[in-house]
Amino acid sequence: MGLLDSFEFILPTGINFGLGAVSRLTGELDDIGAGRILIVTDRGIVGAGLLDRITRLVEGRYEYTVYDGVEANPKDRNAEEAAALARDTGADCVVALGGGSPGHRND
Repeated sequence: MGLLDSFEFILPTGINFGLGAVSRLTGELDDIGAGRILIVTDRGIVGAGLLDRITRLVEGRYEYTVYDGVEANPKDRNAEEAAALARDTGADCVVALGGGSPGHRND
């Protein structure tokens, strides 16, 4: 399998990866009956404009909140902060945007 090959992993969490994965997002959200979404990402993704692609898709279709505090080599506090935000906003779905160790930089 190559780096750009698409795959789906379900256990029971679904992971969609690869070319075209973003275009399948609203279908996936509709399939699970999502209404309030928590989008979890890092500031590098936000700064690169990649979050904008997601928010344009969900705007007006779902309620959403963004947590962009994920650090490189994420800490337990990142998960705790995101979980608290999910509870506070009544999120019924989490969309994770990024991968690996989000925000990792070698500078």
